[in-house]
Amino acid sequence: MEGSVAGDTAHSARGKTITVLARVWITPPPMAAALHERAAEAFAIASPDQRLGVHWAMLTAAYPFFADVAAHVGRLLALQGEVQTAQLQRRIVTTWGDRSTIPRALQRTLRSMADWGALADGSARGRFLPSGRMAPVSAETRNLLKQGVVIAQESNGLGAESGLFPFARH
Repeated sequence: MEGSVAGDTAHSARGKTITVLARVWITPPPMAAALHERAAEAFAIASPDQRLGVHWAMLTAAYPFFADVAAHVGRLLALQGEVQTAQLQRRIVTTWGDRSTIPRALQRTLRSMADWGALADGSARGRFLPSGRMAPVSAETRNLLKQGVVIAQESNGLGAESGLFPFARH
């Protein structure tokens, strides 16, 4: 990516971030090509809240793990009003297997969602709450989000509308 400085290795935090962003915005999976084209156009003229929605749509289409985590988070928030990392991890392990990388990937995904304002930190470590604000999105961004969910479902049987929990449904 132009203007970025790589870490010492592809396994550094910076290198991993560049890899994730490249898969989303430079070389998305073939199934996400049409979405990528529309998303890139929308991103260029979008407000910050709209940009979060466009990026969320692309993450959902490009990363089945993100789509699955977002869907489970949305369901848990709707059912319980909070997400406990341990409970979420048990749900993710049933789909993805008991891999040693799951806890760290899950924590990074949740932390990203919190950093973007989609979740708020709870009273105890490993607990997340709804952020208290639903990002308003345009009809175009809402369509991109829905298309991201459809791509996730078609490619891996994952993803659900509940994964769109941070966005207002107007």
